[in-house]
Amino acid sequence: MEKKFKTILEQYLQDSASTQEKEAVESFAQKMNEEGIPLVEVQQNTSLKNNVYRSILAHTSAKKRRKKKKQNTLILGSLFFFIALGTLGYYTLTDSSQTYTSTGDRQIITLADQSQVTLFPGSELIVSKAYNQTDRQVQLKGKAFFAISKNKQLAFTVLTADLETSVLGTSFLVEEDLTRTSIAVHTGKVKVQTKAHTDYVILQPQESARFENHKLQKYNAQQDRMSSWNSSLNMLNASFAHWKASIEGEFDILIQSESKAIQRIKITGDYRNSNLQDILDSFCFINNLRYSQQNNLITINEANTHD
Repeated sequence: MEKKFKTILEQYLQDSASTQEKEAVESFAQKMNEEGIPLVEVQQNTSLKNNVYRSILAHTSAKKRRKKKKQNTLILGSLFFFIALGTLGYYTLTDSSQTYTSTGDRQIITLADQSQVTLFPGSELIVSKAYNQTDRQVQLKGKAFFAISKNKQLAFTVLTADLETSVLGTSFLVEEDLTRTSIAVHTGKVKVQTKAHTDYVILQPQESARFENHKLQKYNAQQDRMSSWNSSLNMLNASFAHWKASIEGEFDILIQSESKAIQRIKITGDYRNSNLQDILDSFCFINNLRYSQQNNLITINEANTHD
């Protein structure tokens, strides 16, 4: 019965329903407005859906539609939301995505655009029904290797709990567990950004990113940490205090200096997408300084002084 109910509503949207069915649907939509029936209640209550269906079948009068334009807009608006929340919502839960799970062995999945996903054991991949039509978006829980076909119009996006990884065509590995998410690029170029779009990194071959403790970090092939593309790292006449705070935040380090002259330095430079050693070497060379490192403590002084 519920299937028939959805069919009538779909026929109405496609303008293929009979005159009596159209009038019955519009009459029901108007009744919902008048009686204040919550749309979500219809979506979630199968018994009410069946009652609605019986009401539509029972409504066979051939009333002429002499409604005012404003009233018609209200009725059709209600009907639209009813179908969106009810019928389409039902499809979203049951028919609009395909879920792949891998238990004991790796599973190779070929998507509609011939992209291939190697799903590791204990992992889950959800692919939308609209894949390769309006988007190329998948959701991943666990670990998978992606070999993605090129498509300049539709970027391929992997959604995990904390990150969005987008590419046009490349191969990369995504691994998510309870404490962190890691992305490693094999070929091509990948953009990895947080769900809130507050930070991102661009990865190329032999580079990787890790999201851990609510922080996104980049690494090269030797696992040297790389700075992000945070705009605060692109500096123009910045103070030493700003430079120090930005670099400390990017690399979880502490920078100290006893030189008063350093405090007066104005800094211009783009320190995005760089490892810590390159940043320190560049900064100290330009400003005739030197640095020493002991674990996470960086000490910077003038070149003619001693620690």
